[in-house]
Amino acid sequence: MNGTPCQLVGNDVDRTLVGLTEVVLSLTCSTTQKRRLFCNNVYDRGPFLESYTRRVDCILANPPFSLPLDSVGVQSALFSMGYRNSDAVFLDVCLELLKEGGHLVCLLPHSIVVNTDYSDLRARVEREWDLCGVITLPEGVFYMTANTTTRPDIIHLRKKTAKPSSPGRVYFANAPTAGIALNSRDTMSTNNALEEVATTVRARGCITSMADAKK
Repeated sequence: MNGTPCQLVGNDVDRTLVGLTEVVLSLTCSTTQKRRLFCNNVYDRGPFLESYTRRVDCILANPPFSLPLDSVGVQSALFSMGYRNSDAVFLDVCLELLKEGGHLVCLLPHSIVVNTDYSDLRARVEREWDLCGVITLPEGVFYMTANTTTRPDIIHLRKKTAKPSSPGRVYFANAPTAGIALNSRDTMSTNNALEEVATTVRARGCITSMADAKK
């Protein structure tokens, strides 16, 4: 953020995590960066969604992975298509929150990107979003903190605009390490390949070109 004037909005269903976020932001943000935090379930319509529908420029998120949902309080095309899980509905929540041309960078299970079971979901996403990039992470990246070996991907999407635009460049990268142990017996290097990905000319160029196109 580097002190850029903006409004930072945070939300989590866990009040403890909301409190920790408030502490971190208080220590790291400048006086020109306003902050507002919520403790809402984003799968229900509440103050968070009501306040920021179609007002958000960028979303950075780690949504709950593959939780089954029997019902939701938001309008979700993907839920209506039969994708009744937290990953799918979260995409529709972000679509509602973002302005046209707004960016979403979030973690999603690798299965959504590659499995045939999600082909209709991907087709729907392609109608609503432009794909900007995909970074695959190693299996086990959440094993030590959440006891799961689910392989995640970092997905970068841009909400389509009413005015057609030429396709931007798309970046793809693989991060075989993340700077943390991937299991209880991990003796691999703690090298963080994500840092290398973020500093490559190719990834930087794609992100910069998309930012310039938005201006």
